[in-house]
Amino acid sequence: MKVLSDYYKEYTQNPDSFYYKIRIELEHLNDETKCKSFISNTLQEAKKGQKPISKLYRKISGVRIKHIVSCYIFGAIIYFENENIKNAIDSYFTEKKIGDPKENNEDKFKYIWFLICFYHDIGYAYENGQEIMPDDIFHSLATKKHYRYNCVPQEIYSLKLLECYDSFIRCRFSKQRDHGIAGGLKMYQELSDLMEENKGNEHFPKYLKKYFSLASWIIACHNMFYIGDNDDNFGCYKCKGLNSLIRNTSDSYPITLNEYPLFFLFSIVDSIEPIKTFNDLSILDKISCDLENMEFNLSGLCSPKRKEYSKKICNLEKWLTKVSKKESEDIYKIEL
Repeated sequence: MKVLSDYYKEYTQNPDSFYYKIRIELEHLNDETKCKSFISNTLQEAKKGQKPISKLYRKISGVRIKHIVSCYIFGAIIYFENENIKNAIDSYFTEKKIGDPKENNEDKFKYIWFLICFYHDIGYAYENGQEIMPDDIFHSLATKKHYRYNCVPQEIYSLKLLECYDSFIRCRFSKQRDHGIAGGLKMYQELSDLMEENKGNEHFPKYLKKYFSLASWIIACHNMFYIGDNDDNFGCYKCKGLNSLIRNTSDSYPITLNEYPLFFLFSIVDSIEPIKTFNDLSILDKISCDLENMEFNLSGLCSPKRKEYSKKICNLEKWLTKVSKKESEDIYKIEL
């Protein structure tokens, strides 16, 4: 095992780790301004920095901005360190014919991963009412080729379910929107429009539309919570038509590595990325990992933080995958 900060340091030191070879220093993950600059520079290099959606980063809290960048790095490290996860994602790219056939799977991953991570929390501006999203966005997207490409369970997630869940969030929690749904749909709408505006431009080949669709579905679905029949929101879920998000402990997990590898990886990363939890870069020095086996040693954390972080890991067992703990040790293993 080695500390998480060593993983981060090794990854960020190499420009080839990043799709556009734009680096960020490890110590800059503690600096909101540096993280925003890293995001902005990457979007500019990707020719996606001019749309209104790129300006939403100004309205996101500092800890969220740092979380976005840390998610990007953490997930990429896991992809390159864990053979099972990498093989599942690479096989998915090949099977679904994702991206440029001349491009290798590692570069395809770097590109789709930057899209998913960079855009996944931009919807907070809509959730908090700083920006307004029209209700007809669900219907306008229904007329576009907004395919799921089997990146999320199609028997569960649909535009209708997204609309129902968004309505639940607005009624139950007095939010303006669900940030995941708002961010995913807005991202797809604006980047698809950008494709139309740049027809024939070498920077916008047709296959990018599939990347945009994949990323937007994962983003739109990432904040939709599964619950049990004893949950306080059970009645509301029933009323709002969210039955497919109600599961019993005996039910099989709906999001699996082999079937939905990108969604599976993002679900883990977004749930346990440490900077979002503690807003402290030094926390990476206190968590030891064996990412090839997805084991996390929390003995370096003080008792309150160990309890808080272990809960984050163990909560995955409620809806995503099994988690085991070594007896008499603070080592947790996320089963694949």
